[in-house]
Amino acid sequence: MAGSATFTLVAQAVRVAATMLLTVLVSRLLGPESLGLLTLGLTIATTATIVACAGVDQGVIYFVARAQPVTGAMAQPDGAAAAIRTALLITAVGGAGLGALGVLLAPWLAGDVLQAPELRPILLILAAAVPLACVFAAALGALQGSFRIVQRAVVEWILFPVLTLVLAAGLLLRDGGIQGVAVAYVAAWTVSALVAVSAALRIPGKTRPLIVRPLLAFSLPLMFSLLTGYLLFHIDVLMLGALASLREVGLYSVATRLALPLFLVLDSVARAFAPLAAHLYSHDQSRRLATVYAAATEWVLAINVPAGVLIAVNAEPILALFGQEFVAAAPALRVLSAGIVVATACGTAASMLTMTRWQRLEMFDNLLLLSLNVVLNLMLVPRFGALGAAAATASSAGAVYALKVVQARWLLGVQPFRWRQLATLALAGACAALAWAATWPFALASTTALAARVGVFAASYVVLWWRWGVSPSSREVLQAIVGRNRSA
Repeated sequence: MAGSATFTLVAQAVRVAATMLLTVLVSRLLGPESLGLLTLGLTIATTATIVACAGVDQGVIYFVARAQPVTGAMAQPDGAAAAIRTALLITAVGGAGLGALGVLLAPWLAGDVLQAPELRPILLILAAAVPLACVFAAALGALQGSFRIVQRAVVEWILFPVLTLVLAAGLLLRDGGIQGVAVAYVAAWTVSALVAVSAALRIPGKTRPLIVRPLLAFSLPLMFSLLTGYLLFHIDVLMLGALASLREVGLYSVATRLALPLFLVLDSVARAFAPLAAHLYSHDQSRRLATVYAAATEWVLAINVPAGVLIAVNAEPILALFGQEFVAAAPALRVLSAGIVVATACGTAASMLTMTRWQRLEMFDNLLLLSLNVVLNLMLVPRFGALGAAAATASSAGAVYALKVVQARWLLGVQPFRWRQLATLALAGACAALAWAATWPFALASTTALAARVGVFAASYVVLWWRWGVSPSSREVLQAIVGRNRSA
């Protein structure tokens, strides 16, 4: 378990690096307008893929997993084979249908809704990718359900993003333009889907009748949850495309690519915290639950607060890596990062509500967040562009996640914050000042100065936080997790 978890983290890092390199390549060679076109096209294609899959890419995980051998239980490998074949069929048909609909709607979406006729060829190209992406998602779900976690990570987080980067770079060098990048995505989805489907079909099992009705009945509710979750932090891109210019979309897309990875920290901590919270709650260990809740929040703060400070202090040189035009997105990047730091600081409350059987309230909160984000975007984007979208997303996310903390305090009597956690803010500010003081006397190029400041900041923060910032309970939780992973 520890080995596969470590590999998954490495694969995630490869995915983030490849995606960021592709963004730098497109932004520097083609500019913000072309990056805006690609971002809008991919957002629409991904939304269509989620709808076309009908939640089957998640439902197949359950149906395949329950058919796997378990100590002391009888497995049903035939059920796994039937679920995989059914999932591939449903997603292929659904993807083909949504892809065809995308071809028909491309002129209307590009010309009337988003007022960007140059988006039409991008949408037509990516429409061909929708069925491929759907089948790809179903095959990945089958691999996860059969506990082939490493295989899924290799295909999803290494093969697909690296292949997309390589193909896009080759087409850009041949003056393929932004349409060439869209073609690279389609080609990468094609190859990755073939590899994933081939691996999924090798999962043991005999031929059985398809299970269309049971699989859809289980999966359809998941589709609405997945769609809501995706739109929570992508609806702003669509509204920016409809209410502002392609340049604003391009500028904002870089800001989101830099800020949204902060949620990966919350996701990693939540994956470890959620099962522990469910266990402690079911055994009425409320005091221990409160301690672990605060410790999980402390770890999120310990990573995201300094990351947010680094982004705020170095927004201009970071954005300059994508091209000088993107420096104009610095205010949006600072606002968005600040809002996400606040949201992730409160984010463990979402796991707390879900694992203590308040999942309907959690779903209501997410719908509230989506609605609030839409309303604020309508108010702010026409006047402020990318900055307005950042303010809408940051304020709505911060407010609703703070509401989750209040709800957990009211319903469960626990809250995640301690006065000691203020030390994290103080240490991050002190280390930022130290990094600037250490690099200011030297006449360094902007990129070199940025690297030096990040290095000084990271080294000093890790040492000082581990010495004075971390609480005894957080040390205890970390040691327990490490010990459990080593024994697994």
